[in-house]
Amino acid sequence: MSDALAMTLGPNGDLFVQSCYATAVHRYDGRTGEYLGRFTQGVDLAGPRELVFGPDGDLYVTNTGTNQVYRFDGKTGEFLGPFTTEFGNAQEMIFESDGDALVGEYRDAGHPGIYRVDAATGERHDPLVAVSFHGGLVRTTFLPPAGVLENDSDPDLDPISAVLVDGPAHGTLTINGVGYEFDPAAVGTIAFGGNGGTDAAVLTGATGSESLRMEPGAAALRGTGLSVDVTGTESIVVDGGGGTSTARLYDSPGDDAFTARPGDCTLSGDAYLLRAVGFRYVWAYATAGGHDLATLDGSPGNDVFLGDLAKGYAVSYGSGFYHRAESFDSATARSAGGVDVARLYDGPQHDTLRAGPTETSLAGPAQEFHAEGFRYVAAYSAAGGSDEATLYDSPGSDRLEAAGSRERLSYADRQIEVTGFHRVKAISSRGGHDTFHLDAVDFLFLLQGPWFYS
Repeated sequence: MSDALAMTLGPNGDLFVQSCYATAVHRYDGRTGEYLGRFTQGVDLAGPRELVFGPDGDLYVTNTGTNQVYRFDGKTGEFLGPFTTEFGNAQEMIFESDGDALVGEYRDAGHPGIYRVDAATGERHDPLVAVSFHGGLVRTTFLPPAGVLENDSDPDLDPISAVLVDGPAHGTLTINGVGYEFDPAAVGTIAFGGNGGTDAAVLTGATGSESLRMEPGAAALRGTGLSVDVTGTESIVVDGGGGTSTARLYDSPGDDAFTARPGDCTLSGDAYLLRAVGFRYVWAYATAGGHDLATLDGSPGNDVFLGDLAKGYAVSYGSGFYHRAESFDSATARSAGGVDVARLYDGPQHDTLRAGPTETSLAGPAQEFHAEGFRYVAAYSAAGGSDEATLYDSPGSDRLEAAGSRERLSYADRQIEVTGFHRVKAISSRGGHDTFHLDAVDFLFLLQGPWFYS
């Protein structure tokens, strides 16, 4: 089947599928996928959009070509006649727990909105939501027992925004600067779909415990009692409201950049921008391809940076934030003050460490980490490979100590320690009176420049 538009599982577990150009609903075995033939009988469909089984076991299909909702016997597929004829362009449909139906009507019909339909008579009641949006009703997915609103953002870069409120008496949805009220008891999900142009969405949480998933053009924000879904939107900003909110950001196949600051994280690439504000926990994933870069900024307090080449991730955390970048080609952590600590771990292949008074880098064949401005840096070689480390002095007087598998270089206010590397070279070239002390070591130890034994 081409251009499949909607599908649903029947009461017996079989899969029922229709396409926007089909004249019938087709049936497939729900376990094997075997095609079982045409299901609906007695009438041809024209412009079908949604199909759903009702509480009576019958199949209901929104048929835009006749401005009706058709009803079919749920076992035989026999056409039972129109369920309701009061819609100009019915699109989406679901049955609520009380047996009544909710039907979404497209804006071009002249009466856009979401309507309740009496299950016994097919009579349409006043709309639950009746608004005229620039982009129109693109798709509505109802999740019983809560309803779902969905609307398109304006194709001319006018923003859409939604606010999640904990336990409100009423909700407000703002589209292009215009607010619309709805009943949170009847609405569980608000969904937006971009429809061409350059769209923007701004979402705000309030409970401080929201979860967020973002990817290029799409976002799903889950809160207490209300959720917001966004699709087809180039610029998405979500405010988690603080607390223990969690966000997960996923990259594109192209080159992407992730920038994380406490309380404000952005993932961007070609023609898209994702921004998570006020989230305590943020994960960013670079698994779709391209050359991806991550920058992790710390706070003025005491923070920790972890970079692990074997596991492919970098983590920056401190008071009130935890940021994690996975599978990025390069991740740079920048200290913003405090007594910050960086710990770098090698991978199973040959890795190279370069460390100086202001910046340390650990690079493997496919990934590298950088730590800038950290007070203490520790690097470990334990995962395999013949790893090398090069340590550079500062313009001041520095102290180098080596024993066993460990070497430590101390500056005036910073310290670097490397453990387990096969080859370590220390270079004195920037001035000062640099000294060293050497005990028995189990690695190749090289000195370059004017080091003085002490």
